[in-house]
Amino acid sequence: MPKIVENRELRQHFIAKLQEKCAPIRTRIHVSDLTYCLRKAYWRRLKNKPLTEKQLQFFLDGHQRHQGLQGLVADFEHEVEVENFGVVGHIDLMSKHPIEIKTTRAKNNGQKPPHYLRQCAYYCLLTKTESCTLITQYINDGEFTFETIEFTPRELSRYFEEMIEARDKLQEAIDRQNPSALPFLENWQCRYCEFRPDCDSLPVGGV
Repeated sequence: MPKIVENRELRQHFIAKLQEKCAPIRTRIHVSDLTYCLRKAYWRRLKNKPLTEKQLQFFLDGHQRHQGLQGLVADFEHEVEVENFGVVGHIDLMSKHPIEIKTTRAKNNGQKPPHYLRQCAYYCLLTKTESCTLITQYINDGEFTFETIEFTPRELSRYFEEMIEARDKLQEAIDRQNPSALPFLENWQCRYCEFRPDCDSLPVGGV
């Protein structure tokens, strides 16, 4: 029977590299900061914490699925960085318009989550286009959807106002080092959030 010993040094090396990839320290405001939880974006900027192994596995799984789909279309641009209006976006694929890839374990009920549509709209604003293709892999359903979302000028105008307002609120919180004015969503994003205790500890009216 061979002797099996845990290789702690190699484990730590891989966990550290995965942490760097999944939760890098940011110095600019990104689309994902404004699409999800503003408080989480604030905490990650000021006191980035190591993710749990469960979180890292979710991130790694998502990265691998993205790379698998991106590798099928070498003629498209991959991981395109764009910056406009003081906001940075990293677009999964770029053809005539942005292409966003999502993976989810939720059921396909024929509707798209608001944050999916918001992210697509922000990418349109940053690239000055009016449409975005959304590729969604429904893991538990075992299916893909490929959908082009076309926004009206009025819809994009509303999303633009929303994006700028969120950008300014986040920047003000960072400048003041006080996230109290940022919305506390109290939704699915809180379930595995490493910063939930920080939000819970905030006194009413400021820090």
